[in-house]
Amino acid sequence: AEERALARRFFPLVAAVALLDLATKALAVRLLASGATYGAEWPLRLHLAFNTGAAGGGLWLGEHTRLFNVLATGIAIGLLVMLVPTLARVDRRSTRAVALVAGGGLGNLASLLTSPRGVPDFLAIPFSTGAW
Repeated sequence: AEERALARRFFPLVAAVALLDLATKALAVRLLASGATYGAEWPLRLHLAFNTGAAGGGLWLGEHTRLFNVLATGIAIGLLVMLVPTLARVDRRSTRAVALVAGGGLGNLASLLTSPRGVPDFLAIPFSTGAW
């Protein structure tokens, strides 16, 4: 009964975060498609890029990169879901944190599966050289 109550709190939050993640990506793709950058005076800027590499954007496995990303993301989300009951016994607030991470991962997984260009990223911190 306790795990059911936990699931009733956890999974709707995961779904809400995933939907919010996908909505913000869709908005960024629509508004930033021209290549514009917003927030030039701020250290955090809005600039659209598509991440085709594996986690962290740096790992490239050729034609296997997308499959690796899908499998790794799915496994990570599954492990997070499995850890929630244990973490909830330690600290009830941890379920919210895990739901945020799992929801973001689910949003990335959906983007990977539906966009041939990769996962849209739109938050940018420029290096001192001006590169992204």
